[in-house]
Amino acid sequence: MSGIAAPITRLTGKIAIVTASTDGIGFAIAQRLAREGAKVIVSSRKQNNVDEAVSRLKSEGLDVTGLICHVSKADHRKKLFEMAKSLGGLDILVSNAAVNPSAGGVLDCDESTWDKIFEVNVKAAYLLAKEALPLLRERPFGRIIFVSSIGGFHPFDLLGTYSVSKTALLGLTKAAAAQLVRENITVNSIAPGIIKTKFSTAITEPEAAREEALSRIPMNRFGVPHDISGAAAYLASEDSSYMTGETLIVAGGMPSRLLIQMQTLLGVKMTPKNVLILFRTMSSTPLQRLCGRTAVVTASTEGIGFAIAQRFAQEGAKVIISSRKEKNVEAAVAKLKSEGLDVCGLVCHVSNADQRKKLFETAKASGGLDILVSNAAVNPSATAVLDCDEKAWDKVFDVNVKASFLLAKESLPLLRKSGCGRIIFISSIAGFQPLDLIGAYCVSKCAILGLTKTAAAQLAKENITVNCIAPGLVKTKFSQFLVEKEEDKKKVLSMIPMGRMAMPNEIASAAAFLASDDASYMTGETIVIAGGMLSRL
Repeated sequence: MSGIAAPITRLTGKIAIVTASTDGIGFAIAQRLAREGAKVIVSSRKQNNVDEAVSRLKSEGLDVTGLICHVSKADHRKKLFEMAKSLGGLDILVSNAAVNPSAGGVLDCDESTWDKIFEVNVKAAYLLAKEALPLLRERPFGRIIFVSSIGGFHPFDLLGTYSVSKTALLGLTKAAAAQLVRENITVNSIAPGIIKTKFSTAITEPEAAREEALSRIPMNRFGVPHDISGAAAYLASEDSSYMTGETLIVAGGMPSRLLIQMQTLLGVKMTPKNVLILFRTMSSTPLQRLCGRTAVVTASTEGIGFAIAQRFAQEGAKVIISSRKEKNVEAAVAKLKSEGLDVCGLVCHVSNADQRKKLFETAKASGGLDILVSNAAVNPSATAVLDCDEKAWDKVFDVNVKASFLLAKESLPLLRKSGCGRIIFISSIAGFQPLDLIGAYCVSKCAILGLTKTAAAQLAKENITVNCIAPGLVKTKFSQFLVEKEEDKKKVLSMIPMGRMAMPNEIASAAAFLASDDASYMTGETIVIAGGMLSRL
């Protein structure tokens, strides 16, 4: 038997695009796909890097070509797919490009840097997948592979916003996979650990940083780019034809699961039978855990937000409610004050910096801020994720993710004075289990899970907790369109083991728990309240 292994040729006749592929992980993936028989298009932002990579790969006798592509530029992406079409089509898309211009905690990131990270790391990945579909649909099978990171599960202090963006890719993977599952196009992700590349030198080269990083890796070594390329080749091949919506962790054993469990509230074990009993008991005889505290709850004039504001006030908090419309604020304040509750309200569109500023000025005038609940969300696109137009995508992420980040960041000066600050984000079961008609919304809610973990890690030593609630399908105006038709209602209810939708007060009870001292040793976690629906990334 020969001592030389025969080359694997699973990809003969296939055409692949790999972005950011002139060095590091991207180069290793391009090299491996070409070695397995694929025609590969490499790309980078710099022509000299493209030329060098193509020359190096062609010297191995590999079938490659290359061009400049900044993935955030529409005309560059267009040329990328035109080249693929000229070669015969497209079978495999690997979205690998990423940036991290900010070295620091997530809430220390400035707004322009946040925008750049999400523009390249998340939005460009979404646009590449969307724009690849016409070519992928023409082939016998298509493969989309996103490159996430262990930072999406286990955030790094110095890579705060980058880590959130990589969690968002996990959501994009699941949402796009759900949309394309019947079209023989799979969508999967790879989450590399700490890999020795130029991108990671700040972690792998300084002695102190290296020792700290290695202490977190059970294998006690850093990965190399070729550790990732084998996983990419597997996902690109027919060997993975029954696998979609999944993430391969290649991280030397580092913790790598966003495991979401219903927490124990007030010492009572949560079971399907007693959850509703506890919620009803708590809503009828509210505790007084929040006396002397001030809370801001966004989007709180109806639905889940109103129920949370009401519950906080019933437990003794001063509550500042808000909404985009003055009449809604006035009606909600009047209703709550009629119950003898200590509330006030103002107009606040969470994407408007001036209005956010007034929100916190009102809190300061009320004595400070102890609790922030970021509840505002929009869904202007009732489509599958890759059918969402760019304008709608921008609006969803601007309100659902970026505004949450900015609210948390801007609340810190007040929360740091509290002594027991609480930040509560509202995600959704859709962040774990995407629904066809709210694709982009699902991805945004997955990003919130990453923001929760990353911000919690930054603030853990400041006695400010950051947690999240992921409601299932709740009876509100927001969810009405999902159950308007009887056939749609039956389909929705069939997804819920309890066989019913939740009520807003069932979400409010969990929010009160997280806002109180009962949750003082809990941070970075998500409570799923979804009637037993699947809830793990």
